[in-house]
Amino acid sequence: MAKYRIRPCWKKRIFWALLVLGAISLGIFGKRVFLFFSSLSPEPTFVEIPEVIQPVAALLEEELAREGLSVRDLYDWGNRHHARGLLRVPQMEPEDQRRVALVVRYIRRYGGDLRSSEIWRQAGAFVHYSSKYGLPLDFAVAVGHVESHFNPRARSPYGAAGVMQVMWPVHSRLMKANGIPREETLHDPDLGVAAGVLLLSRYLRATGSEEEALNRYLGAFVRAYISRVRRYRRTLQSQLAL
Repeated sequence: MAKYRIRPCWKKRIFWALLVLGAISLGIFGKRVFLFFSSLSPEPTFVEIPEVIQPVAALLEEELAREGLSVRDLYDWGNRHHARGLLRVPQMEPEDQRRVALVVRYIRRYGGDLRSSEIWRQAGAFVHYSSKYGLPLDFAVAVGHVESHFNPRARSPYGAAGVMQVMWPVHSRLMKANGIPREETLHDPDLGVAAGVLLLSRYLRATGSEEEALNRYLGAFVRAYISRVRRYRRTLQSQLAL
């Protein structure tokens, strides 16, 4: 039987063809691969407080001053409670810092009797995790408003827990895979928000419809629930536009 050999010129052509295909594949899938692995990497739960704290957005500084607080308090609370979202706030872009301040105002107004640290931890979490998981901020905050009025200690008769009222028995595997290790951590202002935003973002990607995402999140179609989310969302949108 005759044996065929690949000529040197064809070897070069094959090499360059494979190189081009590899570059195309990297361009198409590289970003997704990067996002996948970056989502698996642990987020910091402790940050050394810098000796010189960089200036923050004017509205954030104003909101802190209203309570006699400073950026150093955000670091202190973030480190003490391992609040990943709050620890990100001093390094956020000015526009995101402005959003944190506005969400603080919103939660303070509608959240009832909450400690200041709980309000700030939730606000930092809403802005951080909404950005991380690609969910509209106003959508996430409106759902938190409907579900619990921002009460991290809330628990329904059916076992839904935390700010976003997540059902641990249903979603425990997903939660554990994303850094939320136990059911009790759903009552944490930071991780409780993270859990709900993660779920909502997955439902929104799967359905392509915010209404369908809400139906899946609730586990049923309830028109009054959807109407309340929309109403609170409009209120928040008017504030975020300031």
